[in-house]
Amino acid sequence: MDQGKYDNLTIYIDRTTHNKSIMTTATKKQRPSADITRSNILQAAQKLFASHGFAGTSISMIAKKANINQSLIYHHFTNKHDLWCKAKKEFITPDLSKESPPSTQLQSLALYDFIKTIITIRFNIYKHNPDMGRMLLWQFLEFNDDKPLLEDSSPMMTTILDCITQFKNEGEIHPRYINYTASQLLFYIFTNASSLFTSLYGAWFNKDEMTEEFHKQYADFIITAVYQSLASAPTSP
Repeated sequence: MDQGKYDNLTIYIDRTTHNKSIMTTATKKQRPSADITRSNILQAAQKLFASHGFAGTSISMIAKKANINQSLIYHHFTNKHDLWCKAKKEFITPDLSKESPPSTQLQSLALYDFIKTIITIRFNIYKHNPDMGRMLLWQFLEFNDDKPLLEDSSPMMTTILDCITQFKNEGEIHPRYINYTASQLLFYIFTNASSLFTSLYGAWFNKDEMTEEFHKQYADFIITAVYQSLASAPTSP
């Protein structure tokens, strides 16, 4: 190869490498930006869904609140219902990971302590995320077939369901629940845990009454009631 052709090839390779480097850098810069946009969309959707429900919230309203172009929402989410489901899950996932004990610790608990642990986690998640309770109230009004927030695919939820199955197999769960699946029993526990925030129970109490001490007493009441209902031979805690 003569020197001229060699120099041209070297220049071409250098330019190609340089362009690839620019593209890689641009991609890395775009990724955080895309994550921030998605997070902004979810936060805007959570607020609007909690205030107006699914039917009362439009994609254009979400785009306006998130201060983005409407088309970007469809880049991150398939449709409004997909965004609704993701917004619900976004409420609970960070707190579930933060609050949940290690799987091995959960598996070693007696029935009362197991119920106390998962009700306390669930109760605190709703207490710290009031918009989540409002979204679920809208869900009860607007949807008949929407799945409850059980996070069935998460490792922690799998462990919880396995523990409930083990309690059933060992005769710890009362025979009246023999035909209930682990998921149904977990839904029963979760429904009670969230009752103050996702039903009219909360309307009986003045906001000024809902102190930390009140929340603790209410959670203790729910824990005891659920345990007394589920246990085949309940004992005093």
